[in-house]
Amino acid sequence: MRKLKTKGMKQLFTVLVMTALLSCSKNKDVHQMSNQRTDFFANESVAAKTVQTALDKKKKGEKLEKIESISYIDGKDKSYAFIFYKTNMGGGNLVIERGYVNNQLILKSTTCEGEECTCKVKTVIASNGEVSLACSCKSCSMVIDNFADSELQP
Repeated sequence: MRKLKTKGMKQLFTVLVMTALLSCSKNKDVHQMSNQRTDFFANESVAAKTVQTALDKKKKGEKLEKIESISYIDGKDKSYAFIFYKTNMGGGNLVIERGYVNNQLILKSTTCEGEECTCKVKTVIASNGEVSLACSCKSCSMVIDNFADSELQP
């Protein structure tokens, strides 16, 4: 019984930490952030290109104006970037998942969309390092787009 409480508390703590990270949008540019994780985005240009590629798959005509902040976490076998940005259509956020399949880099962008609430991507990190993503409200729809590293080449 004690192990169950401890495990549940760890998961609750993890959810609270990730919720705090996702709800904080600080005005830092991507240059400051990308220096911390050059293994995820090599530089500001690659970060912007990745976000724009994800936006192009989601909504045509939406143009990235500024990346406000990027936060990173590493899961069991994947890494995640939580990105807050401004476009010509307003602000938004998305999660970029980075992993390998058959030695090929695969990127996934995840957003949540809906009309009835302010939809956000909710993240839970299990004690074994597995990361799961969900939408903050039942009325939200999760939108996942896959793209290969080759789509980011100039």
